[in-house]
Amino acid sequence: MERVYQVYLAYALIVGMVAVIVAIILRARFNAPRRKNARARKRDNDAYEARMAQQDADNETDPGQRN
Repeated sequence: MERVYQVYLAYALIVGMVAVIVAIILRARFNAPRRKNARARKRDNDAYEARMAQQDADNETDPGQRN
């Protein structure tokens, strides 16, 4: 009888591992982009502001030049 339980346990472990692998593959394939934390958002926003300020400065010095 103990042998039957070992077979069931082995089967359950195999099914569980397959389920975990399928879940990892599906999550990697269909996951939404992760939300950024506040520090990363601020850094990106600061970089954007710096680029826009530089672009404005470039336009002021040479209005005929297109960016």
